[in-house]
Amino acid sequence: MSNGSEGKDVLSSLPRSRPQRRSAKRQGGGASKPTAPAAPKPEPTPKAATKPKVTGAARPSAATRRAREDTAKPPPRAEPVAPANRDIVTTTVQAAGELARIGLAVGTQIVREVARRVPKP
Repeated sequence: MSNGSEGKDVLSSLPRSRPQRRSAKRQGGGASKPTAPAAPKPEPTPKAATKPKVTGAARPSAATRRAREDTAKPPPRAEPVAPANRDIVTTTVQAAGELARIGLAVGTQIVREVARRVPKP
């Protein structure tokens, strides 16, 4: 809150009820006051000639069963392939070259730092 110079609080200045929105999904589609809920309809009396509804689940189709089986199985793992001898040699040479470049850069910085600290005659 602020220093108390305001006469009203933010929450007290809001309206007490939420305004109705216009929506095609609601009855009437306009902004009207909410109506009371409709009275419950009496349950119809069962007729002797009607068939009872089947409440059991339907069997899944073959495509549905296959889809479930496919998702249940883990994907086949690819066996690691050993690199050829020349790949190992090539990688080793590249790594050695990179290490040599890093060593040369660090060595150059060390030499410059030492040369800077040597007193001049």
